[in-house]
Amino acid sequence: MILKKKIAIYATSFALLSSLHTTAYATSTVSEIPNEVLEKVKQAENEQVFTIPEIKAWETDLDGVTREVTPLNLSTNENSTLAPPVGNGYNYVFSHYDQSRIAKDWKFKNTGTYRVENRLTTSTQASYTQTNTTTHNWNATVNLQGEATIGNSFLGKIEVTTGASVSKQWTYHSGTTYGITQTIPAKSIAYISAYAVGYNSGGTLVWDRYDIDYMTHLGTYKENASGTAISKNDVSVEISSTQPI
Repeated sequence: MILKKKIAIYATSFALLSSLHTTAYATSTVSEIPNEVLEKVKQAENEQVFTIPEIKAWETDLDGVTREVTPLNLSTNENSTLAPPVGNGYNYVFSHYDQSRIAKDWKFKNTGTYRVENRLTTSTQASYTQTNTTTHNWNATVNLQGEATIGNSFLGKIEVTTGASVSKQWTYHSGTTYGITQTIPAKSIAYISAYAVGYNSGGTLVWDRYDIDYMTHLGTYKENASGTAISKNDVSVEISSTQPI
């Protein structure tokens, strides 16, 4: 009965690794991935962690004098933390996102881990194939997550800086092959992991400040902002662990 079950698993998964010889197999059920391998995957995710900072704010008048102020979207319950600051006797018009740093996170979030069994006496090649559909979301300060204009300004700045295409959310579809082929040692089991790639950006959101009638420009209002957007172009693939058969 156990032998029949194993044969069924191999037959089902063989189509996912058509590049392998008939004596190399792939499976990826949760029960097939040891806890120590899953722990390595989690450690890889945590190699580069970008924390979400506390939101702070500054006002600059027309003389160039800057002072730190209480973030307006936190100063009253009437103001949503997801909207431009309003309600303190002035009007604010969102201008742009001013980026001060950018970094690539090659292992932002794990999309899955794939078990490959090579019974050959020589090494062979295998690619990572997504076996379940997974969706990941960006991680960002709350002031980036409301009005579309603000979030799009943030994403647009990342794209201009890096040349990549990024999104707040991205889906990795079952059956899709990602990354370069990996070398599977002879007579061994390998666990191939894939990771969503992110771009972490930090800077300030800038609003123009006007009087209540929008007649007089009084300076600028800024809030710090930070987040990691998901690359549409990149998936990072690596062998997390191998063990002899």
